[in-house]
Parts: sequence; structure tokens; C-alpha cells
Amino acid sequence: MPGFERWHRVTAALVFCAALVLYLLTMAPTTSFWDCGEFITASRTLSVPHPPGAPFYLLLGRLFSMLPWPTDIGARVNLISPLASATTVMLLYLSVIHLIAYWKPRHEMSWTDLFGAALGALVFMASDSFWFNAVEAEVYAISMLFTALVVWLAFVWNDRVASGRGDGSRMLLLIFFIIGLALGVHLLNVLALPLVFMIIYFHHRPSDPPLVMLGFLGLCVLSILPVYPGIVFYFPRMVMAWGAGSVPVLFLVLAGLYLLGQRQGLRWLSLGSGATFLVLLGYLSYTVILLRSGLNPPLDENDPETLRGLISYLQREQYGSTGIVDQLVNRVAPFWSYQIKHMYLRYFAFNFVGRDFLSDTVRFSQYWGLPLVLGLWGLVTHGFRDWRRALVLLGLFLLTGLAIVVYLNQPDPQPRERDYSYVGSFFAFALWVGLGAAALLEDLAASFRRASRVLIPLVAVLLLVALPLRMLATGYHVHDRHGNYVAWDYAFNSLSMLEPNAILFTNGDNDTFPLWYLQEVEGVRQDVRVVNLSLLNTGWYVRQLRDKEPRVPLPTLFTDEFIASRLDGAGQEALLWRYWGPRRWQDAAGNPLPREEWYRIPMRDREGTEYSIEVPPSMGLDLGEGDSDRNLLRVQDRMILEILREGRWQRPLYFAVTVSGDNFTGLKPWLRMDGLAFRVMDHKTGGSAVEPAVLEANLELFEQHFRNLDDPGVYYDDNIRKLIQNYRSSYVQLALHYEREYPDRALNLLQRMDRFLPEVVAPSFSPELAMRVGELFGQLGDTASMRQRLEFASDWPSGLEPEERFSLALGWLDGFGDQERARALMEPVVQDDPNGEWALQMGLGFEQYGHPEEAIHWYRRVLESAPGDKDAMVALIRASEKARDWKTALETLDQWIGMHPEDTSAAERLEHVRQAQAADSGKGS
Repeated sequence: MPGFERWHRVTAALVFCAALVLYLLTMAPTTSFWDCGEFITASRTLSVPHPPGAPFYLLLGRLFSMLPWPTDIGARVNLISPLASATTVMLLYLSVIHLIAYWKPRHEMSWTDLFGAALGALVFMASDSFWFNAVEAEVYAISMLFTALVVWLAFVWNDRVASGRGDGSRMLLLIFFIIGLALGVHLLNVLALPLVFMIIYFHHRPSDPPLVMLGFLGLCVLSILPVYPGIVFYFPRMVMAWGAGSVPVLFLVLAGLYLLGQRQGLRWLSLGSGATFLVLLGYLSYTVILLRSGLNPPLDENDPETLRGLISYLQREQYGSTGIVDQLVNRVAPFWSYQIKHMYLRYFAFNFVGRDFLSDTVRFSQYWGLPLVLGLWGLVTHGFRDWRRALVLLGLFLLTGLAIVVYLNQPDPQPRERDYSYVGSFFAFALWVGLGAAALLEDLAASFRRASRVLIPLVAVLLLVALPLRMLATGYHVHDRHGNYVAWDYAFNSLSMLEPNAILFTNGDNDTFPLWYLQEVEGVRQDVRVVNLSLLNTGWYVRQLRDKEPRVPLPTLFTDEFIASRLDGAGQEALLWRYWGPRRWQDAAGNPLPREEWYRIPMRDREGTEYSIEVPPSMGLDLGEGDSDRNLLRVQDRMILEILREGRWQRPLYFAVTVSGDNFTGLKPWLRMDGLAFRVMDHKTGGSAVEPAVLEANLELFEQHFRNLDDPGVYYDDNIRKLIQNYRSSYVQLALHYEREYPDRALNLLQRMDRFLPEVVAPSFSPELAMRVGELFGQLGDTASMRQRLEFASDWPSGLEPEERFSLALGWLDGFGDQERARALMEPVVQDDPNGEWALQMGLGFEQYGHPEEAIHWYRRVLESAPGDKDAMVALIRASEKARDWKTALETLDQWIGMHPEDTSAAERLEHVRQAQAADSGKGS
């Protein structure tokens, strides 16, 4: 083996091993938040996750879940991502070498080319977005692997054909089979197809005129359409129209066309039919969804057990549908400021410029922008040396980046970060980073021939340190999931605190998927029925709640026909079932009821005593009523009421604390705070009541599963910190309950909270919250803890709003009389306030907490900018009297009377001050 090829393979292996070790070291030890819990559960039980599904991923996940190690099943499925991501990094390295080979034969390459390609791969390895997805059970890591594999195989095909080693037909067919398999992971992989056709085009027609070339490149981009939406949407429709027997017939026809093309020398026919055959073959992984849904697995989202159901599932009809023209033309958020700058360019900068994880802003000093500069250098160099492949790579970069922005049309705000959508674009740019590094070293060697033996290795070391090693050093802590058990523990605590056979209403992914994982994979609290409110709007989910154990109590009228017409239908029956407007509130004779009786529905408590709850309408439809813009209930609201009434208090009902007040369906006054969930009571509680014995017992239960919440070595992102506040809120609620009668017990609770949930590990989500808890510590006599929280809030990493600064200033004044801290907090705000409103507020604060001398200073600052401000003058006179500063009081009154001679009360006040001054002077003498 030639020396270069040997070192090339060694470098590829080292790149793979480096990435694999990194990702294994930072891999999540169990389930994580968002979709991870659902994918692990669906993999282990071969269930049906949310549309459009990922059947090939589920099959792979099922295999990994059967491994003997690790002991945690979630960790076993997590292993897919490190392996797939490390392979992707290696393929990026190999692809850079192929790109360099277009302008430099491989026998002329040197170690600088190997180093440049490896550098680009390692930069991508340590990039923020790719690293995040490489350490958890999500589809994006293996989706990126398929994309990288298609890109690399396209370059391999070109290399083989150009060197005369066959016509490359088998390689092309392999590419199409991979694309078919990739459809069973994520649909974004089809965006790699234009790259394949562009490489084929430039190989066969390298010298076309510009207009011809543009036309062909446009056709290359349109090559996506036969696969998506072509095969993805219309193949199932064909099977539904012609019957299941049409599938083997179609495959036989394609096989016959392939053989005919081979015999007749019609390469286009054999390749076209063979490629279609293999894409369809890979796409058949979706039969897993059909077959498993028909067996009613633990998770069966959308219940796609028929072809019609599968089509609905693939088209994501559950989330609503919009025509492609509307999707592209009618932007649901500002296109440039939000969809481009915030949802793409910001993420791009996070990966190649730097990211401040505390403030979630671009931070140039983190990477010094070097990955960006090197990538741009690679783009320019690539354009000059091989403009055809540069154009190919630019197409991949734009299609997997800005084109996705245009297609997705994402609204503002988003519930989570969406950078995973653009990792293909970042992959393309990382290829340019590798090309830029190799070109830079080559250019330096050509410019400094005599010093190159020393200079080039030195520059290589500097690049290695300044780019991937710097990125590793700054990003390791925030990407390290080692020791992060919050999702598992939070789900366990949420289930364990519930009474037997409870029904728990949840809100979204993070308070639902980890619970499903624990119940279905680890067998925890399977007596509890988790009811997701978002899914409760769908008929298929209500049918499952009705039929699957543990069943949810529903009226007998909820037959399949009733659910289809009332919940899924859009006709008059569905409208009347949800109607909640003025026409409903009439007596038997049709006379309108008094307004105060609207929206009240009868209920019965455990003893059978009747009472009523007020359920306001949650949405509106113009029915010509004229006096109400809200006249309908959401399906979920109506279903909550049906479950509550049919349950007759035989099973405990809870709302997770993550459910917003808008989703309580009028039940807020009947809720009791039990920890991580509110329990629905049969009597009014005021909405914030606690049962001390219950909440105390639940806190003791939680404390057994607070793994590493006191370990500063474990990083928790904003999403996790928000959830941790729910633990903290439980302690604070109980402490407030004990505050007056049992202050020692209340203080003990807060100190326990600080021991298990220290601010240094899981800081409060806002400075206001930290300050309020600190004030509670102070009221209970623990001034040291109060000072600690005030200091923490005052140094808030992402900065403070004026209102937060003012609250903290008052906190320092009230708790410690610290005038210096108060001044320092408010000085920047006052300087930026030309109207003097904040200076007036500060004066009032100093005056309120017994510092009238300081208040005088702030009132004077108001009058400097607004000499006639009556409030400031009155306040200055009052503070001067309190401070016994008679001179200031008299001067201010004289000034006021001069401006308002008609003010007789001011003259009386002047005389009062003079008398007080005289009396004070008499006391002094």
C-alpha cells in the first residue's frame, strides 16, 4: 500500500475513534427530554411514535435495546447516536479528501491535505448543533449519517468512473437504496439527491453553456420531487387504490424493466427502474408502522393501521395542513428578522463563530470566528480551483439551510431550539473548513519555501489548538450529559407522588414522553393513566383512552361513531357538541339565562352534593352572535369535563404543574398543590392550597431521586432549570404555609431545599425568583441565605432589566440597609432615563426604608431634568423634613410658590416648615 493511502486510512480511523470516544464520554446515561423518551419507548416496544414516524430507526433501536450492556435500556438506545455521529465525522474527512483530489492527484497529496481534512472533520465533531444530537436517542444523528454517506458515495462514484474503474451503476443503485432506507429515519435526507445528480451532470457535461448548465442544475434540484412528495405520499395512495397485490406486481415490473435495460443496453432504463425499485424497497420499512399499529402496541400515535391512516400519518394531518403555495408565500413570522436571522444565521454563528450558553447569544470571543474564516477561505479556494464541485457543495449548503427555512415557515416563538434542522448545511460548511485548512497550509508552504519545514507544522499545531481543541474546551461542559438523570428522576417523582389508579393530565413532550418511558419500558406505576392534553383533541387518542388499560372513564355514548362525528368531524354535530356561547345558556322555555349563570355547569362532590364550576369558552367562531368572540370549547376542554363527571371521584385526577392555567378548564379554584402536580378536589381550595402532610411526604419522596442536582460538575440547560424550579416551588409553597405558625419548620424546609437544590447548580430561572426566595429566608431569620441570593441575583449572568434592578435595590435596602449596592444597581438605569421616572422611584425607595438623606439626592436628580415635576418637589420637601434638612425644604417650597403663587396649601406648608425649623433650633440650643 502506498504511503499516502496508508496514512490516509490511519487518519480516518483516528478521526472516527476521537469522535466516538468524545461522544461516548458525553452520552446521556438514560432517557433525555423532548422526543428521546418516546423514541426509546417506541424502539423497545416496537410502537408507533408521532408522525411521520421513523420505522427504520425503531428497528435499529429495538436491536440496540436488546444489548446486554449498559444496564439502562435508554442508554442502550442512546448508543446509536454516538456510533452514527462518529461515522459521519469520518465520512466528512473522507469527503474532503475526495474534493481535494479533483484538483490534486492523490499521489501528489501530502500530510497537509490529510491534516486539513481531519481539521474540518474535528471542527464538525465539536460543533454545537451536531454534538448535541450525537449523545441522545434522536433520529437526527443517524439521519445525518445517511446524508453524509450519500455525499461520500457520490464522490466515490465520480472517482471510480473518472478513473475508468467501471460505469458506477452499482454505486448509484446503492445510493438510491440508502435514500430509501433514510426515508424511514427522516425525510430531510432527500435533500442530498440534487448533489448526486449535479455530480453526475458535471462528470458527463463539464463544458455546457451557462444557460444550459443552469437549466440542468434546476432539474437536479427538482430531482427531489419524485421521491418527496412522489414516492412518500403517492405510493401508499396507489396501493390503497389498486390493492395490496399491486406492490409485488409493481416490483416485478420494475425488475423486468431493469433486466430489459441491461439486455438492450439501455442504461437509463436499467438505472431508472433499479433506482425506483431500491428506493421503494427501503421505503417499505413503513410496513412496520402498519403492522405494529394493527397489533395495538403501547404507543400507537394516530393509529395508522390502514393505508388511509398511514397516508394521514405521513402527511402529519394531526398538526394541520397547509397548501405548499401558502406555506411558501404566506410567512407566519417576519422572514428576515426571525426566520433567517434568528432561526438560521444565529444557529450558524453558534457553530462557527461562538456561543454564550448563559445568555444564548453569539459570542465571538469563544471561537474568535476562526471556523467561519477558515470555511470562507475554503469556499473561495474551492471556487477558484474547482468551481463545478464548489457549485455542487453550495447547492447542498443552501438546500439544507436557507431552503429549509423557506419551506418550514416556522412561527415565532418556537417551543425549543430547532438547529437540528440545519445540521446538513453545517456539514457542508465544515467540508469547506477542511478545504480551507488544507489550502492555507499549501499556500503557506508555497510562499515560505525555506521556512516551511518549521512554519507549516507550527501553523498546523496552532490551527489544531485554536479550532477543534478550543471548541472542545469551551463546549465540553455544556454538552456533557454524564450524570444528568433529571428526565428519569423527574418522571419517576411525577408518577410516584400520585395516588393509586390516578389520571394525570400533562401538557407537552417533556412532561409526557419520560413518563411513557418509565411506564412502558421500566414498568413504573403502570396503574397511572397519563393523558396528554394536546393529543386529547384527537379522536384516535380518545378511543385509546377508552379501550386501553388503565382505561379512562368516559360516558357510554362515546362510541366510535360518536367520536368520529363529534371529535373528528367538522359538521354541525361537532360544532354543537363544542358550542359554548350565548344560545346555550337558555332555560327550558328558550329564555336567556342571566349573564352570571352563563358558563356554569353542574357537578357533584363525593357525597353527591351538587355544585357548579365556571368554564369560560376557550376559542371563538363567528356565528353572528355579536356579543362574544369566544363561544366554543376546545375538544380537550370538553373531554376534561366528561372525564371528571364520568369518574365520579372514583379515581384521583391531577394536572401536571407544567400545564398552563388556560388548560385547567375552569377547575383552578378546585386544585390543590401536591408537588409536581395539582390534584383536582371536590371542593374549592382557592387554587393554591396545600395539604401539609401530603406535600411534606411528597418532598421526602422526591429527595430520594435528586441525583446530581447538587453537583456543580453537571450542566443543566434552561429547559431543565425550568423544570427544577417546580421542585423549588414545592418547598417554597409549603414554607409559606408554615411561615406564621411554624417558622422553624418553614426555615428547615428552605434549608433542605438549598441542600438538595443549591443555586450554584440549578439557579433560579429569574433574578426576581431568587430575590423572592431570599426575602423569605430573611423573614425567617436566615440573613446569610438572603444575602447569598441577593448577591446571586445582582450578578445575573445575562443582565438585569430595569424592573429587576429596582426590586433588587429595594431588597438590599430593606434587608441590609446597603445603600451602596442599591445605588450601584440603579445608576445605569437612571442615566438612561431622561424623564427621571426611575430616579423618582429610587428616591421613594430610599425614603420608604429610612434613608431620607439619600432620597433627597435622587429627588434633586429628577428636578434637574424636569424642574416643574410636582411629585418630585413634594417628595423632596417631605424627605427634607424627615432628614431635618430645613434649608432644602425651605428653598424647594420657595421655588414651588414662585412657580405656583395660587397654591395656598404650599404657603401653609412653608409656615409649618419654618415653625419646625425654629423648634428644632430651640432644641439644639
